[in-house]
Amino acid sequence: MRFLPVAVMLFSGTLMAQEGPRGARASSGDPPLTEIKAYLALSDTQVTQLNDLRKQFREAVVPLATQAADKRKNLADLRRANSPDTATIGQLKRDLLSTRTQMQDLATQYGNNARNVLNADQQAKLQALEEAARLLPTIRQAQAVNLIPGAGFFGRMGAFGPGMGAGMMGRQSPR
Repeated sequence: MRFLPVAVMLFSGTLMAQEGPRGARASSGDPPLTEIKAYLALSDTQVTQLNDLRKQFREAVVPLATQAADKRKNLADLRRANSPDTATIGQLKRDLLSTRTQMQDLATQYGNNARNVLNADQQAKLQALEEAARLLPTIRQAQAVNLIPGAGFFGRMGAFGPGMGAGMMGRQSPR
């Protein structure tokens, strides 16, 4: 199951590199994958295969996600009722769990398919990337207390990063 978070990140687009303005997309509607392409030394064919798998995953999971959202809404409505029907609530909880399991199974299936696009060297590099991804919570906490530059009190660049001089610290007060 440790592969699931990386599969979800790949398919949700969080590992994609941004090109141009924030949120820019390649002309085909696929996210630009320049960073992961360079890191794994992916061929154009492999990038196309990964994007096709991502689209197939999205097409398969969106209806399940919609069903899950509907079930959560129905569950919330039932719980707010004057006299909640515990049997119906129990059944909705089981249905919701089943839908979530189906979504996780799809993520695992499509993640395995995506991994199969890679050669042995690329899979080894992906393993290193998975290990680095496990450090993200630790990195964010270190940034939060300014141990390393990042998302501390003054934002992404730390207390004295670029932009501070011309920003709030560099303004001349009116006389």
